[in-house]
Amino acid sequence: MLNKDFYIIYGKLLYALAKSDGYIQDIEKEQIMKLVQEKVALIEKQSDFSGTDLAYYTEYAFEASEDLELTLEDALLEFNTYFKLHHVHFDDTQKNVLTHVLEDVAHSYGKLTKKEYELIEKFKAL
Repeated sequence: MLNKDFYIIYGKLLYALAKSDGYIQDIEKEQIMKLVQEKVALIEKQSDFSGTDLAYYTEYAFEASEDLELTLEDALLEFNTYFKLHHVHFDDTQKNVLTHVLEDVAHSYGKLTKKEYELIEKFKAL
């Protein structure tokens, strides 16, 4: 089980991935929302005080990042800082699901770019 703060940071990472080519395509956004529901929410068993699965904070953070026009650099900096401070450890299932979500989003619109590839590899290295 991961915590709410992790999912917020993961949402920002997905935003950075989608934004890495300069624009967020509608198909990328749709894919993110679909994957959060179909994959990420399935690995999280905790809910917040209102009964919302913590994984859905990924969607909220993605949309907030988009609304606030968070820069790619700031999103990546926040993600890296979070991991340095919190030393998040994934079990194999979590790592596989979260990595596959990143890869699925990266492949949802055109070819995998160098920036997308590098971002996914950084995540895998964690």
